[in-house]
Amino acid sequence: MVWVTEYTPLGLPNFLFKDTLLRYNAGFLSARIGEWLFTVALNWVVFVQTESALLLAAINTCRLLPNLIFSIPAGQMADRFDRQKLNTLANGLNTLFILAIGLSLWLQLPFGVCAALVFLRAVVTAAEGPFRNALLCSIFEGQRLKQAVAQNASVMNLGRIVGPVLGGVMLASTGSMTTFLAAAFTTAAYSWILNSLPPLQEHQEPSPSKKSEAKFSFRETLKEFPQLRKLIFLAVPVMFFGFPFTAMLPLVTDSMLGLGSEEFGSLLAVSAAGALLASSQLSMRPCASNWNYTRLYAGLFGISLVGLSQVKGFLSAAVVLFAVGFFGQAYRTSSRMLFQDIVPREKAGRMMGLALMDRGLIPLGVMLVGLVAEQFDPRSAVFTMGFGCLVSVGLLFPPKTLGQKIIRPSALLSVFAFIFLTGCQSGNAPNPIAIQGPSTKVEHAWGATDVPTRPQRIVVLDLPFLDSLTALQQPVVGFAGTSEKTVPVYLQGQIPGETPLFVGERKQPNLEVILSLEPDLIVANPDRHKMIRSQLETIAPTIALTDDSLEDIVSMTELFAIITDKKEQGRALTESLQNSLSSTREIQDGQPTVLVVGAFEDEFSTWTQGSFIGSLFKSVGANYLFKGAPSASESQTEVAKITVEGLADLDPDFLFVYGDPKRWNDHPLYTQLTAFKEDRVLHIDRDLWSRARGPIAAQKILEMYADFLKQSQGVALQSTGQ
Repeated sequence: MVWVTEYTPLGLPNFLFKDTLLRYNAGFLSARIGEWLFTVALNWVVFVQTESALLLAAINTCRLLPNLIFSIPAGQMADRFDRQKLNTLANGLNTLFILAIGLSLWLQLPFGVCAALVFLRAVVTAAEGPFRNALLCSIFEGQRLKQAVAQNASVMNLGRIVGPVLGGVMLASTGSMTTFLAAAFTTAAYSWILNSLPPLQEHQEPSPSKKSEAKFSFRETLKEFPQLRKLIFLAVPVMFFGFPFTAMLPLVTDSMLGLGSEEFGSLLAVSAAGALLASSQLSMRPCASNWNYTRLYAGLFGISLVGLSQVKGFLSAAVVLFAVGFFGQAYRTSSRMLFQDIVPREKAGRMMGLALMDRGLIPLGVMLVGLVAEQFDPRSAVFTMGFGCLVSVGLLFPPKTLGQKIIRPSALLSVFAFIFLTGCQSGNAPNPIAIQGPSTKVEHAWGATDVPTRPQRIVVLDLPFLDSLTALQQPVVGFAGTSEKTVPVYLQGQIPGETPLFVGERKQPNLEVILSLEPDLIVANPDRHKMIRSQLETIAPTIALTDDSLEDIVSMTELFAIITDKKEQGRALTESLQNSLSSTREIQDGQPTVLVVGAFEDEFSTWTQGSFIGSLFKSVGANYLFKGAPSASESQTEVAKITVEGLADLDPDFLFVYGDPKRWNDHPLYTQLTAFKEDRVLHIDRDLWSRARGPIAAQKILEMYADFLKQSQGVALQSTGQ
């Protein structure tokens, strides 16, 4: 044969041999690392930016759905054209799309732009599977082909180990754009290696003639080889219910387990380690790729996913994900080995295209699972995956009596995994803290909850709660904030007692850190934290409060005053705020138009009229200009995107800008704004004006606004007596 290689005991390529297949596998490993760098970055960034399980499902639908449409045409191309050149071309286009998608997310372009680019890339990658598998059929046959398929799967899974871990570390340390650049670079390396390989001559099948093309029929081929038909039918429930687990893993990591991007990458790598073990074992034992084994692996894959729905911490998740990776890859590799062993080589491209259409079922399953997660919770979604896979496989292909030789090894591994999982869960499951002493029933966004009167160990999961409790001089033991991990500057020096511990970012608080603080009350946001509601409620009594408007802030502060038994301080705060509103209203000349915006790369974001800042300006009689709806991509917030043209159309009298306003100082439309020309643009602190939303923040914003009004109106501070 043209390409010759040896295998290590694990079924991986022996890197002591300098041959063509060695170079191919090295390049393919580089591409698989790049693919997982891309997948990790894409899923994590989309979920963090949108905070939506449905939008995460939508982006993965765009990423995977083209497999359902373009696999067969790609297989036909693989049977007609040079398979080596087709692989090189597809990989080169893939590199360009990775760069474009990374750039679109870094610039925070509209969600539709990113989704369209992901779909176009998926059209290209849909062809990769048929091209690659047809290429393997051009090189090997018989048992050697089975081993080559398993070895190829081992290389893929080695990439699944390295890529996710590297991706998680890079996301946490260097950011998303660097991760996308690394993905593009490693993918491009594969194109270079493919282009450097000698052209296939001896074993490349000739292009089929028009006569043979006309005779080809999928129906007749499947009728001739009935086991191919069974393999295709088995793939439907497994791919639809089971394999969405990778796309949903960011949701599991963040919302179900309360972990971060590094743990996300590590869990993906653990799953890949299980998959690597499965494919390596099958490469050493090709006889284990028969029908009974394949069906057994599918059922155990479903059982493992049911176990995933019950995990409570990183350790238990790692154990069960190893089993998920093992049985999922065992099914996948066994099915591919059996399929390629049966299919005629001259029909390999088209038949593999048909088989690889099953990848297109994944996004359909992702949409279902995402909908369940959005309507219920992540655990229900993961249980749906496992239960649906297990029951569907059992109904379509009822198990017959299998010999002990087949059942025993896999069954023992499964039992061991779940016994260990149970032990891990019992150690990780948080115990609810009983309320001691007097309590108060509090009505909130999630219902009614009994909370202790005068709680001493409060954890707040957003900055408005920290602001309000600080205004009441009530200490807190933990807070969730921004990536700076510190108390906002405007609150520093005012926090009563010891500085509270940072428990993670507002979008993804760390549940293990919260548990370690032993809180007696947790305050959450009903939208931002709905995915981890059940976990929070098992740690301590939890209330969910909205902070969208000034009215919400006043109600929230009054509630905190009741809970902490500081009603007098609460009344004083409300009275002080009303006085500030009145005095600012008196200073204001008429009804000026105002707008608060964030200035970023190529557009602005603005708070809506119904937001905290919009309602604050409305309360002093100013005309807050933006009266539109929040942007769809700004999940669960009162924020909207606005272009510089839209800003010019609004043309406010007073403009308050956070972010990077200087980058717009030379833009012709920006410089024609009334506020810019009359020097009524004020650069502001984002934490204070955008993220804070509390009584202290309101007082400081009103003070800054009043001073800015006096300055712009030419009123001397001395004349006001202040």
